[in-house]
Amino acid sequence: MAITEVQKTAIKSVLHDIYSYTSSPGGRGRELHKMFDELPDRTTWKEYYAVIPEPRCLDGVKATFEKGAFNDPLELFSDISLVFSNALHFNEEGSVIYKDANILKALLARSWAAQPSLPQPPATPPPQNKSTEDDTKIEPDIDMASPNHPTMDDGERDPQGDDIIRRLEATLPKWSGPGDAGWMTSVSGDPHARYSEIVNAIKTYRVQSTGDRPAEALEQLREQTDIQDLYHKDPISLSIIESRSQTRFYQHPKDFDVDMFRLFEKGRRWYEAGSTAYGRIILLQRLYHHLTTTSSTTSTATTNFASISAGPGNAKPLRSVESTSEAGVTTFRIPSKDRDFQEEAHFKGTAYKTGDYVHLMNPDDPAQPIIGQIFRIWKPTGAPLGQVSLTACWYFRPEQTVHPANRQFWENEVFKTGHFADHAIEDVMEKIACQFTTKHIRGRPRPPNWYPGWPLYVCDSRYNDREKVFVKIKNWASCIPEDLRKADFMAIHPFEAIVWPRKLGSPFLKGVKGPGGIGDSTEKAEGEKILGGGTGRKRPRRAAAASTPAAPAANPSANIATEPILQSQPLPPQAMPQRRTDERTIVTAAGGLPALGPNPLMETLPHETVRHFDRDPVSGQLFWFPGPPLDKSPLPNIHTPRHSLKYLAFLAEKERGSKSNVAGQADRVGKRGHPED
Repeated sequence: MAITEVQKTAIKSVLHDIYSYTSSPGGRGRELHKMFDELPDRTTWKEYYAVIPEPRCLDGVKATFEKGAFNDPLELFSDISLVFSNALHFNEEGSVIYKDANILKALLARSWAAQPSLPQPPATPPPQNKSTEDDTKIEPDIDMASPNHPTMDDGERDPQGDDIIRRLEATLPKWSGPGDAGWMTSVSGDPHARYSEIVNAIKTYRVQSTGDRPAEALEQLREQTDIQDLYHKDPISLSIIESRSQTRFYQHPKDFDVDMFRLFEKGRRWYEAGSTAYGRIILLQRLYHHLTTTSSTTSTATTNFASISAGPGNAKPLRSVESTSEAGVTTFRIPSKDRDFQEEAHFKGTAYKTGDYVHLMNPDDPAQPIIGQIFRIWKPTGAPLGQVSLTACWYFRPEQTVHPANRQFWENEVFKTGHFADHAIEDVMEKIACQFTTKHIRGRPRPPNWYPGWPLYVCDSRYNDREKVFVKIKNWASCIPEDLRKADFMAIHPFEAIVWPRKLGSPFLKGVKGPGGIGDSTEKAEGEKILGGGTGRKRPRRAAAASTPAAPAANPSANIATEPILQSQPLPPQAMPQRRTDERTIVTAAGGLPALGPNPLMETLPHETVRHFDRDPVSGQLFWFPGPPLDKSPLPNIHTPRHSLKYLAFLAEKERGSKSNVAGQADRVGKRGHPED
């Protein structure tokens, strides 16, 4: 639908309001729009383009409008709003440009709403109501690990930290189970015959590419349910459900649906996350959703029944495939056209709201579900109530990134991206949680965001998969939906003391497969606040000039001279030894891994030794120095003239000779003063 002439006039009025707004009444103050007229220079502001996926500027949007390239007024509104949203996301809160962006964004909303000919942007769903927290305490369970449950081979961590986590989680409320909404309500034909058909379809399904029968993973589960933190303990298995279907045990479709839900949850908790058997459980769960859905969404076996064609690391943005035959999957902003937004959606007894983290079906690898945060819940305009979809922001796993072989990751670390994808509600496998590092080291999320036994991830950085750049997150509020930024998002039950997660090496060194790989990447930190005023843009750190003296060696004792130096000539910068000062490890002090030989053996200090020494308050690593502390006593003044021993002996002889001469002269004078009689 083209923009009408009346709407064009109204849009010009909105643009005039923005371009004419000044910081003082009467048009005498500073024109706020000037900071947003043009995009930052790509050479000077490389970090801006690494952080902002879709840059916009006012002059660019205005030029596009004047060319008639917008087909809908809301597209223009979205682009202008994106100009100010990008500024709020990139710049420090409280800076001049941050304040100006807030003012102009509010002005845009007011001016647009004042034009009756312009369609109004969709209303933002209100923030979810805080539910009453369950303060019920549960007595600690001493036996925290089931001997029959498979465990993961974790990295090293202070055992005291594990004890702190166990003590806290033992006192947290446990999940009471799913609710009453979102289940199957009707089945066409004979319901019990349909239940048997569904069970048989799951039992006999084979993966087309390999011929594997995923149901073997379900059949290997024991009927007894003794998994810790699982909300139900009743025996459940595929054979039990099949028998109940044949004996017409189920009185309502919901009863059958609940049993299948319990079976898949039991399988997800029993098998190790990321394993082949775990992936088979996820695949069969998505197949079950496909068999029982009432919506018109299409999914096929070629995508493992997911509603999207590709997952993280393989998916292409919609705009990048316009001229190719590839199917676009993700966007860098949330679409709003022809969508009716909802506050929440109920699916399989669980209520999903904006801000919730979920596991979504990964069409490329069921064993690695997509980690996503819900930003919008919606249904197509005019679609039935049951056809619900959600827009989620993707978080990448380490194996979905490109990184150097020596990079380390927190245990269960993921990386926020700028990719947004639309998923059918049937893609949702389960509710999970993801904490930013500042909260993860201090405690565990409060209900209903997380319960013991649910998957929990930690996020410390963003990842730009186009530029292969990791950007450490400084403004955590910018990573979550705007409606939730004013509240204490994902409040925690605090630990007794800070507990740092384990550090693990690259998953590719352990044989893990993924769309990422070993390669060069860039590590960056979000810009620091500019002192002394300025626009508040976050400037990238620049490398030191070539004439800057090199940093001193890590062990200053190696540079102490054994002879006095009267005058020294500085070495040219290229001749001075260079050593990284950000790594203080034995490997670095030894000259790097190549200096240790082809098969270096490295061991960690035992806990009983480590506990006697201090740790770095930021990284949690043990303080270690390659040399003893230096004597801080002042060195002698090396510019004071020194005399050789030979010269000092000469002076001594001269002094003695002078004394002898004086004595001889005195004797002669005495003799002349007392002549012999």
